[in-house]
Amino acid sequence: MNPYAIIAVIVFALFLLFSGLSAWIIAFQPEERARIAKAVDRWHDLVLRIMQRRDERAEQDREIEEIKREYRG
Repeated sequence: MNPYAIIAVIVFALFLLFSGLSAWIIAFQPEERARIAKAVDRWHDLVLRIMQRRDERAEQDREIEEIKREYRG
């Protein structure tokens, strides 16, 4: 399995974990809502950035393979 995919899965699992924890905290401690919402937004942004970078790297790999085929052919 691709190491970037493994990292993305781990980060996503952490994101889900912290989302669950934040839901529990919001339910029982309303004064924490703003702080938890901010943390969840940061995790969400991090996951999106990781996924975007993975997509960019995949695109670069495809371009490199295409260039290699052109030079071999």
